[in-house]
Amino acid sequence: MTDQVMFSTLLAARTYREERLDRFGGSIIQYLPFGETTGTTAYDVPPRGRSTARNGTYSTITLAQAGVGGHTSCYNAGTGYIDAYGAGLVAAFSGAEGTIGGWWKIDAVGTWNDATARRIFTFSADASNRVYLTKQTTQHVLTWTYSAGTATQTVNLTTADPVGWVHLFITWSKPNNRMRAFYNGAQTGTNQTGLEVWVGSLAATTTVYGAASKTPAAVNKGYMAEWLVLNREATPSEIAADYKLP
Repeated sequence: MTDQVMFSTLLAARTYREERLDRFGGSIIQYLPFGETTGTTAYDVPPRGRSTARNGTYSTITLAQAGVGGHTSCYNAGTGYIDAYGAGLVAAFSGAEGTIGGWWKIDAVGTWNDATARRIFTFSADASNRVYLTKQTTQHVLTWTYSAGTATQTVNLTTADPVGWVHLFITWSKPNNRMRAFYNGAQTGTNQTGLEVWVGSLAATTTVYGAASKTPAAVNKGYMAEWLVLNREATPSEIAADYKLP
């Protein structure tokens, strides 16, 4: 076997998580695959150079579900959430520039049309400074939202009611004055401009996956897998490369 063939074989053997850790590196401030089979801890996968894990906590979530690419995932039946909050995440999170993304699957086609807002994630300091992704009350619609100061940027997408796994990302950058939404590896909608200054730190009750808050409110009905948070704006090419079955 030549060195080139051996190197190619090793690259082919890399797992999806290894590829993500290489791709996004030290920009990853939290990576929750949601692949646990028991317990209440959603374990963070730190990148090289970060020794402290920023784990989450499951609340009324069903574990060990069939996941994307044959991996495991977690399921929210419309009653729970995953608490992502922690001091390490709060210190590392940037309201001025960042990325949140991962895989989501609705529980049934009928949920697209249940006239109920269902939050896929919420990272919020308060009602004026937050980033979140919603399955809307309007049939078939997903909405990506970034708010800072008095300005709110949104992107709406009318879907074809997919019942399989979808790849969802949002990026924001005050220095570049844009918010972008991504669906299955490609940007949807246009760059949203007019970003204002984010004020405040993430709040303990509204830094969650699968709901709008820990009440819980606007609760998701579906599956979550491989969600990460970056402290920078991911590029379209990075997100396109990330869109592959784990």
